[in-house]
Amino acid sequence: MRYRAVRPLPLLLGIVICCLGLGCSNSERIDNEVVAFWDIEEDATPLSTELNYLPIDDSEYPYAGIPRIVIETENHREIKDRETEIPAKLQVWGADAPESEVMELTIRGRGNSSWTHSPKKSYKIKFNTKESLFGIHKDREWALIANYADKSMLKNYISYKLFHEISDTWNPQIHFIELYLNNNYQGIYAFTETIKKTTHRVAINDNDFLLEIDAKTKANDQTIYVDGFTYPFKIHWPKNANEKALKQVTEHLDNFQKFISSDKVSKGDEYSQWIDAEKFTKYFWLQEFSKNLDAYYTSSFLIVRENGLVEMGPLWDMDAAYGYPGWDVNATIPTDGFRQKKIWLLPFFKNKSFSQYADSIWKEMSPIIKNYADSITSIGMLLEHPYVNEEKKWHKLESSLNPLHHKGYSSYTNAYTDFRNWYINRLDWLDKNSNKLNLKI
Repeated sequence: MRYRAVRPLPLLLGIVICCLGLGCSNSERIDNEVVAFWDIEEDATPLSTELNYLPIDDSEYPYAGIPRIVIETENHREIKDRETEIPAKLQVWGADAPESEVMELTIRGRGNSSWTHSPKKSYKIKFNTKESLFGIHKDREWALIANYADKSMLKNYISYKLFHEISDTWNPQIHFIELYLNNNYQGIYAFTETIKKTTHRVAINDNDFLLEIDAKTKANDQTIYVDGFTYPFKIHWPKNANEKALKQVTEHLDNFQKFISSDKVSKGDEYSQWIDAEKFTKYFWLQEFSKNLDAYYTSSFLIVRENGLVEMGPLWDMDAAYGYPGWDVNATIPTDGFRQKKIWLLPFFKNKSFSQYADSIWKEMSPIIKNYADSITSIGMLLEHPYVNEEKKWHKLESSLNPLHHKGYSSYTNAYTDFRNWYINRLDWLDKNSNKLNLKI
C-alpha cells in the first residue's frame, strides 16, 4: 500500500476551505509550513506516530471538491458500539494537504435504527479540548451523520438551513465532508453541531429544561412520562436532574396535557400562557410540510422555560421525511392530506384565533421554503462529484430491498431531483390547504 504523505517546507499555509456555500473558513497554519508530497512504502515507519499529520490513502477514492476528515483510532480499534468512547486523532484535509493540526478526541457510534440497520455508521466525536472546524463556534462535541437512508443526502441539510432562516430558534450548523476512518474511505458525511445546553448552542437558563420526545430511549437515559402522551421524554438538561426537578417538569407537562384535552384550548387566548405560539407553530409547519415520520415520536426536542412556556425545537434528524416510505403510505405522497394528526398542537386549531394565526405564519414561511427549492438542485450538483465515491463505496442508489431503501434511482441526479419534485408538490398543496387544518380535527 502506498500512502499520500507530507513533508514540511518553509512557507505560509493560506488555503481557504469553501464548504459548498455553507460558509468559508481560513485553514489553520501547520507550524508555519506548507507541504509537499512523496510516496511512502508499506513497510515504512507509521506516519502518524512521528509527524504532525495523519495518513490518507485516497488512491481509490480521490479528492472530490469537499473537505476530508481523517480519523485514526488508537491501535486502529474498531468502533463496535454506541457506548465505548475510543481515543483517536483527527485532521482535516483539503485537496493535497492537511488543513488543520492533528487533534485528539474520542469517538463512538451514534444513532438508533441507522446504527442497527445501516452498514454505513454515524459517529459522535468529543475533542479533548474545544475546537472550531469550518468556522463554527468552538466546542468539544460534534456528530458525523452518515445519511445512509437518504439517497439525496440533502434532507437534513436543507431542513436545518431552512429552520435556521424561518425561526430564531438555534439550530445546528452543518457541513458536508468525506470521511476516512483508519485509512479506509467511509463516504460523504454531514459534520454537524450536537444539541446541548451552552451559550452558543441551546442558550437556555439553568432553571429551564431541554427535553426530547424519544420512543427509543436507552436504559441509562433519564426520562419522564406525561399522562396522556404515549412516548417518554428524555432529559437533556439539567444533567442528572434531581427528584425535585423531575417532579416539577412532569407536573407542568401533565397540566399542559390536561389543558390541551379540555374545552379551554378552543376558547380565548389562554394558549399563550402555555406555549411560545410563534416557535411552536413554525416547528409544527416544518414537520407538517416535510411529513416527517419521526415527528413527536423520536428526535423531537423541546424547551420548557422557567416561566412555564413550552417551545418546540431545535430541529433534528430529518432523514425519515420528504416522502420517506417507512410504515405510513400517506407520508410518501406530497398531496395526500395532513400528516400530523395526533400531536400536541392540533387541538389548538379548534381555537379560531389560533387557527388564523397559524395560517398567517404558514403564509410567511411559504416564500422562504419556495426559495430553498433551488438550493436542492445547486447543492446536489456540488455533491455530484463526491457522490461518485459514495456510490462506489456503498452501491445504494439502485437498491430497493434494504429496510432503509425502498426506492431505487438510476443516478444521483435523479435522487435529488425526486426530492426537489416532492418538495415543490408538497409546498403547492399546503399553500392551497393550510387554512383547512381545523376542519380535519
